[in-house]
Amino acid sequence: MPEHVRRPDSLPALLELAHRELTFHINALNTGKAVVKIPRVVNQMEDHPGMHFHPMPELFLQVSGQNTFRFPQEHFTVRPRELCVVPFGMPHGERARAYRGPFFMFVFVYSSTHISFHLSEEGQPGSLTTVLGVSLEGADVERLAGYLDTAIDAYHARTPWSRKVCDGLLTAHLGGLLDLVQQARAARNTESFRIAQVRQLIITRIQNPELSVRTLAEWVRCSPDYLSHQFRQETGVKLTEYINEQRVRYARQLLQTTSMDIAEVAYAVGHNAPSYFARIFRRYTGQTAKQYRNTRS
Repeated sequence: MPEHVRRPDSLPALLELAHRELTFHINALNTGKAVVKIPRVVNQMEDHPGMHFHPMPELFLQVSGQNTFRFPQEHFTVRPRELCVVPFGMPHGERARAYRGPFFMFVFVYSSTHISFHLSEEGQPGSLTTVLGVSLEGADVERLAGYLDTAIDAYHARTPWSRKVCDGLLTAHLGGLLDLVQQARAARNTESFRIAQVRQLIITRIQNPELSVRTLAEWVRCSPDYLSHQFRQETGVKLTEYINEQRVRYARQLLQTTSMDIAEVAYAVGHNAPSYFARIFRRYTGQTAKQYRNTRS
């Protein structure tokens, strides 16, 4: 494990480091030397103090330092050059610590439309803060996320071939990410760090009822008007519309994959007023939440 990891100071440097780490893990998986950690899939979509969950799986690549993951019924520590997958809906908390070098960890975040990733470092003692991040455009998210979902099942199957199946699926997934990173390195126009960071904040904090243009602007330290203008200029979409779209996409997934009632779904996607959620959902889908669930049951 290299102890001389430098904090990248630009998006090209971030992409170069991501390329190196993905290549390392692909080689480790192909030679049977990878250290993979995946929690048992229990307590999905439940609220637990000090924990959060996401609507799609997350991938963590520990570059240096170590991260202790807490789940409702287990915990483990991910060390340098180890890989962790957190299944969708799994409540978890994290604690960062320097170990054989400063703490750096890649986090790959998935939404229904794109994949983004960022490099985290230790902020306040034990907490994580983002160094740099970027969105990977052109991803077949459903296919790549499907590799992760099936790899999780294989990891816990404990059959003679399950580990090889898991490693093969993870290799396919990381290979897809590596292709996207290579494309991003070759592209002349890379999304700005601020807008990539905003996308990640929306995905990771979609359950927060305080999520808005104003709070996003506070988090990335600029004015709401400037952020709205920059987001639309770079993406072609209004920031308020993007937030609503992501909340509706998350709600659709919950309606399809859980038995949560409509009010619970509303709260889970950051709406304190179910009646307002109902109006927004119908505006974007042309159906009520109940109709949407019934047509897909």
